[in-house]
Amino acid sequence: MNILTTGGKIAWNIMKHSCRINKSVESSPVIYASLHQDMFAALMYVSASGTTLLVSNSKDGNLLESVLSGEGLKFIRGSTGQSGSLAVKRLVSELRSGQSIGLAVDGPKGPHGAIQEGVIAISRLSGCPIVPLTMNYSRKINLNNWDKTALPIPFSKTIVTAGEKIHCEHESATVEILADALLKGQSR
Repeated sequence: MNILTTGGKIAWNIMKHSCRINKSVESSPVIYASLHQDMFAALMYVSASGTTLLVSNSKDGNLLESVLSGEGLKFIRGSTGQSGSLAVKRLVSELRSGQSIGLAVDGPKGPHGAIQEGVIAISRLSGCPIVPLTMNYSRKINLNNWDKTALPIPFSKTIVTAGEKIHCEHESATVEILADALLKGQSR
């Protein structure tokens, strides 16, 4: 997250202006799902809707929350390893109260593209569908970290598209469908 450390809100605003959203209006709460690699573009997508985000209890999570305060987003802190079950309960509560949530679904430490089962559990417990968010970047750089975080180059174009809703009926089939939607629906 070096770009946010050095540029903070200025870097965020430059990235945000490069983003074009292919957004459908959701009339009921959904679970927005993206890969960690695409978290910045996904954040641009959901920032106008007041979505509640799951953010880790790490220093990176602190930084993300401080930069995005004032963007209309709410945050629930936790991850698979730390406060996971409490975070799941709070996310399900948000959905049941009518609030959409957003998650990076390939785990807090990877491996990249391996969908974790937490999103499926949240969907089943809440009865809310998953909406995969895919990204296409005209120009980007990838950080040298486990997820190869994609950062749109200033003044390039990023197109974020919401895929078809995925309803969780069978866990294994749902993981495969979500992985297929997220991994094949975007340019790398």
